[in-house]
Amino acid sequence: MDIPQQPEETRRRYKDMGQGKLNRHIQEHLPADIPLRTVQQIEARTVEIAKTIDEAIANSTPEVRIHRTYTKPGFCKDVNEKIKAARRARRRWQRLMDDESQEEYRKAMRQKKNAILQANRNDHRERVSEVDSPESLWKLAKWVKNRDKPKTVFTPDIVHQGRRITEWEQKATAFAATFFPSPPPAELDDIAGYTYPPYVPSPDITEEEVRQAIQGSAADKAPGPDQIPNKALKAAGEHLTRPLQKLFNACVQAEYCPKYFKHSTTVVIPKPGKTTYKEPKSYRPIALMNTIGKIMDSIVARRLQYYAEKYQLLPRSHTGGRKATSCEHALHLLVERIHAAWRDNKVASLLLLDVTGAFDNVSHKRLLHNLRKRHIHPMIVGWLGSYLQGRTTEIRLQEGTSQPIDTNTGIPQGSPLSPILYLFYNADLLDIGGPEDLVTGYIDDTSVLVVGDTKRTNNTSLEAIHGRAEEWARKTGSVFAPQ
Repeated sequence: MDIPQQPEETRRRYKDMGQGKLNRHIQEHLPADIPLRTVQQIEARTVEIAKTIDEAIANSTPEVRIHRTYTKPGFCKDVNEKIKAARRARRRWQRLMDDESQEEYRKAMRQKKNAILQANRNDHRERVSEVDSPESLWKLAKWVKNRDKPKTVFTPDIVHQGRRITEWEQKATAFAATFFPSPPPAELDDIAGYTYPPYVPSPDITEEEVRQAIQGSAADKAPGPDQIPNKALKAAGEHLTRPLQKLFNACVQAEYCPKYFKHSTTVVIPKPGKTTYKEPKSYRPIALMNTIGKIMDSIVARRLQYYAEKYQLLPRSHTGGRKATSCEHALHLLVERIHAAWRDNKVASLLLLDVTGAFDNVSHKRLLHNLRKRHIHPMIVGWLGSYLQGRTTEIRLQEGTSQPIDTNTGIPQGSPLSPILYLFYNADLLDIGGPEDLVTGYIDDTSVLVVGDTKRTNNTSLEAIHGRAEEWARKTGSVFAPQ
């Protein structure tokens, strides 16, 4: 029986990272700043910075061999030493078979058991102590629910286009075809010759913006293909802030996104609760992007959010992906309007619109047009145009990682930019209602509430609104879910 073997991995032990050595190496080896006036200079500078950080990590952080099947969260060096000591004692007892070695083996087993219990207790308490929001509470509940489930070491055979696939390379190809399909065509006739309104000012990126983006990044997030984690960027932030600020400003001014920022790893994760995992749609893609690029993504995303609020560039009822709004906010708006209708003895009717594969089917030309139409600076729009083109990813399965594939469709999921970009993309959809209708949106979900004297009049109104929604879908290449 041929059982797939999971390849052994090596990783850096970042909890033992020498922060002083890391910073000294970057300070001593990062090349001096030069003017970045051409695309070639931007590309070279990006690689220089990433290479210096990577070398600093190798110089300051020990490397360990791991096997994901046997890796236990919360186990520290002391626990691992106790486990190894128990194994040595067992082998010695099996070799000698005397009372002394047996007693040493029993003692080592007790010490191992106590160390594991203490490590599990500390890990549990640490996770509970980190709960500071409803989101982190849900994450804790999910961890408790899944912590004892066995981990798979290979991807089950899948069926794609009526064919059973057993080889992992072919599985990766099937997942790529499922996750990155060709989007439906969008009607773009209205873009040619469009006269755009004045744009809002967009000053240079500041060192403080870079510093906040680095320090605000999640330290334990999985890194992208370059394996540079946020933890290393945060540790070296003092020496990276100014070089990155100069690089990011050069990118915006040249309206160019380096190739290094546009490569990612797509991890394939089973969706919970599925009855079968034989279809690629039973899995979810998780994009892991190079962290230096995500720092710039975060800065641009914050700017777009700031412009949207300061200059009122988006409908107020468009929630999610922006400051001080949430799904609860949208629900409160709906509930308040429904109760008001009932108090006036009116009938409230609701139309729900859900876009299928929303982020994957975004038309780049339509998105860039919508950004310009809503007053975003041409240099930011130009950089975003470069950012969306020429993207590549590699599909990572349990058995291995595929060769890079092109992903020139949609908005890259996993980027801080994705939510706010989609708000600009579908903002026109929230204008389909009449002056008395309430149209609310939560990123890619939209609801239309109409109030009238009878259900029939409401249905007539909703049919007309649905027609305008279908017109928006044709212009954007979007498809509404049938149910």
